[in-house]
Amino acid sequence: MQLAVTYAREAGVLRIMLAMLAIAVIASAPFAGDHAITEGWAMIPTVVVPATVPIVFFVLWLDALMAAVFRADAVDDEVRRVRFGNIVKADIILVSVLTLSWLPYFYSVLAV
Repeated sequence: MQLAVTYAREAGVLRIMLAMLAIAVIASAPFAGDHAITEGWAMIPTVVVPATVPIVFFVLWLDALMAAVFRADAVDDEVRRVRFGNIVKADIILVSVLTLSWLPYFYSVLAV
């Protein structure tokens, strides 16, 4: 619990919102099924959410890249280096879990 509170203070509002979106997308992966349904409410987990997966994926990588740049820029400030290092680690963990959770769906949809 203390780790989550510390990360929330260090990361900021936008990064927390990005992490929450990534967690919501990861949590909706089991509801995607094995093929896309293009009618009714079933379209949300099988078409709309999978369409947001690549967006969240690349935004997480961009955030990790920018945090790494800021970490490299903070040569004299050890607190900032640790802060941005934690942000990079969290982004990479989220990207990994996102990829692993959605890989079966995209494999079944894109496999020919």
